[in-house]
Parts: sequence; structure tokens; C-alpha cells
Amino acid sequence: METRNCENDFGFFVIIILCNLSKKFMANLFSYVLRIDDGAAPNPFWKVCTLTICKPKIRKGAQKGDWIVGTGSKCYRFKDGKVKDLSRYLVYAMKVDKVLSLEKYDSYCQVNLKNKIPDFSKNRYERKIGDCIYKFENGKIIVREGVHTGDEKQNKADINGKNSLLSWQFYYFGDKAIKIPHTLRGMIKKGRAHKKIQDEAFIKEFESWITKNGELNKLVGEPIHKYYFDEGDKTCKVKCNKRETKKDLEGKEEIIKKLKPIC
Repeated sequence: METRNCENDFGFFVIIILCNLSKKFMANLFSYVLRIDDGAAPNPFWKVCTLTICKPKIRKGAQKGDWIVGTGSKCYRFKDGKVKDLSRYLVYAMKVDKVLSLEKYDSYCQVNLKNKIPDFSKNRYERKIGDCIYKFENGKIIVREGVHTGDEKQNKADINGKNSLLSWQFYYFGDKAIKIPHTLRGMIKKGRAHKKIQDEAFIKEFESWITKNGELNKLVGEPIHKYYFDEGDKTCKVKCNKRETKKDLEGKEEIIKKLKPIC
């Protein structure tokens, strides 16, 4: 009669459990084209980078430890009127440290991040561009005066994202965006929606590159479209409201488990 080795069986099951856990907590990298960089989404001010409005699918799906990457647009119009192609450049990257529901983010800001609550009575640009624009009170959602005021479709898209992503490990370049090396261009998303990269080796290479070439938690440049505010609050809000509402809601998520080398 065959005798089973229980110790071997136990060891086998431990290995299986550990493998499943490593897969479960493996970081992802979400990449998308940041068409409007005005400091609202992402909001890199006050020593914490937050993504609270726009990109609802990313905000709904990202977890602690994931990377969010915003690459440049093919046709950025700068303050001097010149149009530049920054489609192969990195505007910002943030590693998610905390995920809060929009309601909890509102409560968190009222205590810990008051400057993230937009206030158009202030002169400082950073106070006007705050992303904590949804106030939860007595079971109702009140839209504070901010970049998405008066845009019901965008408000619906924002709230559909459910969460706010917070990072104390971010790299923000803005109008001083840096060129993405050839080996990492596979993360660049063309068109709508976003890429979700699950290639562990690729993500490690990205982390190595960004830590060597970026300055942690520092605003290297200013938001590319900060000049919208120079034209007056009303004009700015109209332009900000013309974000990619439909583009956020349309398009399929592109999931990449293994990136092919770019020749």
C-alpha cells in the first residue's frame, strides 16, 4: 500500500499559495495620453499627487502599488502658440500609495489636504485648480466651484470613477516632460482609453529608469496648460470642461501581459 508524504504535500500547497499571493499583489502600470495638463488631473500640488477627476476606469481599477503614467499628446499647444509633439515624452508618473472613495477623499481633504479643495477667491493658481470638487453632505453630492462646474456629463464620469488615487511617490515634469527611452516606448498608449501593463520585468525596468532620471516628489516643470488661467477664471473653466469625457467613457482597456521588444 502506497504511503503519502504529508510533509511534501504541505510544502507543495504552501508554494501554490505563495505563487497565487505574488500574482494577486503584482503591480500594474496604467498608461494613457494626458491631453490636458492644467494641474487638475493629475493634481501634483501640496506634496501629494492625486488623481481624483477624469480617467474613471483607471481610478476604479487601480490599487495600492500600481503605477499611473501620463504621456504627452501629439499636439500640445503652449502659451506662446507653438504646437509641439510630446507623444514620446513622459509628463508624469505616480505610484499609488492610497486609494480612497470620493466621499472619504472629501473628508480626508477637509482635515488633511484643505488646499486641494478649490477656492476661486484665492489668487494662487494651485488653490483654484484643486481636485476635491465633490462634497458629500447628508447623502447628497454637491459640486464645488471648480474645473468641472456646470458639466453634468463630466461630473457623472468623475463620480463613476468612484475613487481618488493618492501618491507620495511621484514624478512630475509638466512642460519639462522627458523623452521616453526606446526600450520603454511600448507603454505609450495611442488614442483613447488606456493600457494596463502586467509585465513584471517591464515595470521593474520602468521603475529603474524613472528613479534615475526623475526627481521624487518635485515639480520639475509647470502644468503645460496653466496659461488657461491667465485668460480668466470663466474662460478657463469652459476649456477645462472640454476634457475627454467621451474618450474616457469610450474605448476598450488594452491589457498587456508581456510587451514585445520594439525593434
